[in-house]
Amino acid sequence: MKNKGNNAQLRSRFDGLALRLLKRLRQLLQGRPAPDSKQVFFIAGVQRSGTNMIVNMLTPPASTEVYRETDPRAYRDFELRDIDTLHQLVARSFGRITVFKALCELQKLPALLDAFPRARALWIVRRPEDMINSHIRARFSVNRTISCGERMKNIVDGRDPEGWRGRDIGETTLAAIRDMAHDGLSHESGVGLFWLMRNRLYFDLGLDRDERVRAVCYEDLVTAPDDYAAALFEWLGLPSKRSAVKKVNPASIGRYPPPDVERPILEACHDLYDRFRTDARLLEPIA
Repeated sequence: MKNKGNNAQLRSRFDGLALRLLKRLRQLLQGRPAPDSKQVFFIAGVQRSGTNMIVNMLTPPASTEVYRETDPRAYRDFELRDIDTLHQLVARSFGRITVFKALCELQKLPALLDAFPRARALWIVRRPEDMINSHIRARFSVNRTISCGERMKNIVDGRDPEGWRGRDIGETTLAAIRDMAHDGLSHESGVGLFWLMRNRLYFDLGLDRDERVRAVCYEDLVTAPDDYAAALFEWLGLPSKRSAVKKVNPASIGRYPPPDVERPILEACHDLYDRFRTDARLLEPIA
């Protein structure tokens, strides 16, 4: 069984390498796009919310250049490099659309959009219970040296921004969560408060009123992937392909029992999730 698993993994890696080489060949044949035709697209949202799924959708087309968080040319420790470096990457890109994930930079998303002509962004939001469950099962969370509850308490008290997590978070956002952060806050509840703080930025920064930004609910996307992929590709001016969503499925929705999160935090998360559904500028599916 182990050998079969290893063989499948090797085949997957080989297939991925072959597709990347084929894409690069197609890009070389079509030539580098004119500078004034290029566009930057940011994928935004809280970690463990399905942003890699969007990355995978946008990777195959020859008209895209996608930078993943592990690419040292665009990232350092999962954080985007400076604007000048990003401009250089866009200038060298063989894709008409250069794609970056901006998860650690949510509070800077308006500035990132302003830095590139015709830039656009998609903010993906996931049901809080499923994001929390995904987070607490991730290797970085299991092997943590400090709980998310401690981190969130440090952030709201102003003791430590905990790196990118609380860096440059405005008082409006902090005031909304301050009363829920207390000594002894559990890891699960801390992750819930983290979900709340980071997703609030969409509204606190006025991104719901920004024509350059669309939002999408993870649950909608995975239950109707063809319709939402078609909408995303049309918005970006890309030809839609069914292969872009062939590995998308809704099995992750409610996969695990609800996490043990304090009721006030979970209720606030649900209120914000509902607000996304009613007040956000949502990506409209194309049937």
